[in-house]
Amino acid sequence: MKIQGQIQAQVLPDRKISRRDLLKGGLSTVAALAMSDDLFGGAGSNVNPTVKYRIVPVGRVQRPIVIVWLEGGMSHLDTFCPIPTAPMGVRGPYETIQTSQPGIRISSMLPRTARYLDKMVLMRNIQVSDPMSNHPTSTSYMFTGSSRTIGRDVGEEAVNESYASSLGKHFGQNNLGYVAFSTKPGFKSFYPGMGHRDSLFIYQEELNHDNSGNHPYPSPFQGNIDRETLLRRSQLLQQVDNLGLNNNQTNRWDRNVENAHRVLNGNYHRAFDLTRVPDRLRDLYGKTSFGNAALIAKRMVDEGAPFTIVNNPGWDNHYKIKDDSTGSLNPGLDYKLPEFDKVISALFTDLGDRAVIAVGTEFGRTPRINRDQGRDHWTRSGFLIIGGAGITPKVFGEVGNNGSITGTDGIFMGELMMPTIARAAGYVFYEERGGVVSSEPLSHLPIF
Repeated sequence: MKIQGQIQAQVLPDRKISRRDLLKGGLSTVAALAMSDDLFGGAGSNVNPTVKYRIVPVGRVQRPIVIVWLEGGMSHLDTFCPIPTAPMGVRGPYETIQTSQPGIRISSMLPRTARYLDKMVLMRNIQVSDPMSNHPTSTSYMFTGSSRTIGRDVGEEAVNESYASSLGKHFGQNNLGYVAFSTKPGFKSFYPGMGHRDSLFIYQEELNHDNSGNHPYPSPFQGNIDRETLLRRSQLLQQVDNLGLNNNQTNRWDRNVENAHRVLNGNYHRAFDLTRVPDRLRDLYGKTSFGNAALIAKRMVDEGAPFTIVNNPGWDNHYKIKDDSTGSLNPGLDYKLPEFDKVISALFTDLGDRAVIAVGTEFGRTPRINRDQGRDHWTRSGFLIIGGAGITPKVFGEVGNNGSITGTDGIFMGELMMPTIARAAGYVFYEERGGVVSSEPLSHLPIF
């Protein structure tokens, strides 16, 4: 079952909703829920189906996690790993500026982010083990530790529990497991490993905005239909349900809308209401889909949400990397970087002293600018940021003129991203096979 368009559902306050309740809202509204088993749920034949992961808190403090994922592959060479001495054709179009970490320079397009580098660990020596060098497999490596894809598509059925799924299950025992925001529905097919009932995916079309150019991101559940109308609709939909239609897809819908009801009719629904948020705060994040999603993630942390992802697509810049046009599927960096700079600095302003904030992307970009004035896929080097509360700032590695990782810090494999983020937040992963938990925790990047 594929959701087309966007769906807004109305919810009775005293009962659960069914999948048919979602469908009655029509296709002209503001948010969509994807089937939770499609979220981080795929796995390929190279995965042992008996392996699961157990999450164990360590230390005295456990902190919420916010991941900003830059779908498409942000150019590390034009942002956090510049090579100002490189020859033309390799060197990017931007100058560099000094950051709050002595001696560390990044792109001049990120002046706000540069001020917060003393709250970050910046890894400029990330590599991904993906011979295919494509989006689904590289993303899978980053989130799950191995490729869980079949060809270019994430598998439909989960045969093991990934890092992200395990975190969702752990948090979901007492709270909200996992909420992911995106500005396009394709997010669910790019991120294997999260087929767990305590997960929720919400997207908003980038072009949905009001007459003032704002991008409202309200809750998908709005109690603005009178009770009698809802009851009549409910009775009709119940008759449809009684036809006996039942399969894996409808069961997925039922699980997902149950989560939506529990989450958004609880305290978390308040996080979606931006109508009373002061303009000063709205402007800090930017009144865009990306800015609003990040602001809602911040507000969900305020309400106690332990784990959220904000996905921002459009970083697959094979063409005109410097272009500032907003009309293409992947706008150039002149357009994308100022928005990104605003969002990241706002998150560190609001959450830098109480949450772990991670910024990642599936791979870097080729050192040589191509004939279309863009950069292509490059898994041999890239970046990862983990910052915020409890983080001792540091910078690891650098990138040479040929796009290879240089320096004395060695190479960090991106497959260890999730265990490292979890460790920064006060958790460790243990592998579990056949009910037996390993005696040693899984490896994480040596950044602590």
